[in-house]
Amino acid sequence: MSSDDENTSVMILNGTKLRPSKSNQTIIEEFESFPMSTKKIGKDSLPDDGDVGYIAAPTEHKRKLGTANVVFMTFFLVCGGPYGIEDAVGTGYPLFTLIGLLVMPWLWCLPMALMTAELSTMMPQNGGYILWGQRAFGNFGGFTLGFWSAINNLIDNALYPAMFFGYLAQIVPSLSEWHSVAIRLLAIFLIMCLNITGVDVVSKFSIFFAICVLGPFIVLMAWGASKVSVSALLARPPGTILDINWGLFISVLMFNLARWDNVGLVAGEVKEPAKTFPRAMILAQFLVGFSYMLPLVVCVSLDTNWGTWVAGDFPLIAEKLSSALLYVISAGGMIAGLGIFNASLCTSAQALCALGAPGIMDFPYLMQHSKRFGTPVVAVIVCAIGIASLSLLSFQALVEVDMVLYGLKLVLEFGAVVLLRFKEPDAYRPYQIPGGRIFVTIFCLPPVLIVGLAVATSSWFTKLSVLIIVVIGVAVFWLLRLRTRFNICMPRSAGHGEGQFHPIDEQ
Repeated sequence: MSSDDENTSVMILNGTKLRPSKSNQTIIEEFESFPMSTKKIGKDSLPDDGDVGYIAAPTEHKRKLGTANVVFMTFFLVCGGPYGIEDAVGTGYPLFTLIGLLVMPWLWCLPMALMTAELSTMMPQNGGYILWGQRAFGNFGGFTLGFWSAINNLIDNALYPAMFFGYLAQIVPSLSEWHSVAIRLLAIFLIMCLNITGVDVVSKFSIFFAICVLGPFIVLMAWGASKVSVSALLARPPGTILDINWGLFISVLMFNLARWDNVGLVAGEVKEPAKTFPRAMILAQFLVGFSYMLPLVVCVSLDTNWGTWVAGDFPLIAEKLSSALLYVISAGGMIAGLGIFNASLCTSAQALCALGAPGIMDFPYLMQHSKRFGTPVVAVIVCAIGIASLSLLSFQALVEVDMVLYGLKLVLEFGAVVLLRFKEPDAYRPYQIPGGRIFVTIFCLPPVLIVGLAVATSSWFTKLSVLIIVVIGVAVFWLLRLRTRFNICMPRSAGHGEGQFHPIDEQ
């Protein structure tokens, strides 16, 4: 590398070395939030020709997401309100559900949140766990995380338009099956249009949706506070502890407290990620915890037929206080469905966009961004079409498969944060999980053990289905490698390379 001060820094953009015309100091400051080298890039540490820093190109648009935006997007990615936790009460009754909601945030949520904060500030680009997997395990790791997440996202996101209609049907019971189809498709279309206009718009609507979702439960808690019964809170299922369906119970808790990592997919949109991510993850922990615990304390005292509780029961329970609350809580459920789908479609599109990158699927059309809004418009539309197709089907049996597959994906992500601590100990980490490498390894063990427990207690149908998905993923990856080897490549689109995701090339 030249010793000239004007040429001592090298950028890699789409595999091409670009020598900047600015001074090194200016380049370092300009790319300070985009460190991608295997060594810390700073004033005293510039890469040489033998150790080139792979730095992502800066996005042309301004980062617009502040702490509040990230908190409420995370809120909808993780829970979207207490809706859905009723299944846990139906299985574990109030006592074990409340214990689970007290313990799981420490063993399950906190490691996920801090892992997301460390890796998102280390690689503050859109692409999230695909970037993390690629950097830690190579292109196969990035593809595997992307492929599994694509299946996860299709199954998950197809549930939320159905959730929207389900709560609407509690308000208007006379709606027919044709109404169901039309309303679900309309909801998908409207949220797709909202996502095309930009991540900042999605996050602002998340704040508005959260107010509409939490407001009715604040009214419910204030109205029903005098009904709280300690004996109801301590109620446990009949029979022995072995009679509880622990597989279902753990899966429900995991499902309702998962997907903290998804917010990392929009890390390229976050202002001052080193400060914003840690702060937002901690605030979101409290918001999610309180949104489950407080309404549940009141509701288990209002309806003591706990063994019959299923998802969607909150409006019926609220009706015991007032018939007006049936409509208010149902309306909140409708908005929760829209809010979760809104945030999930946003991150799913970013994941699909990253999956199309060179070295992963090499499908540049998925990386096309809107010139006006800067959003991965093709990925948004493709996701919306896939979700619209699946939203008309009934596949409740696949929910457990979806959760186990998500758990395996999470194990790879924790593997990435641990491996990068050993592989790149000096890499630039604006925020990192406190403690050394051994402590981080131990800190990541509880969620991994929870995933192992969920796999062990899952049905044989689930185990076989997940195995088939894993095998298909490996086969697809190697077919894509063969396509590249024989130079059977997708034609490059005019906008290729203009997106926000620029993967690390493997040596």
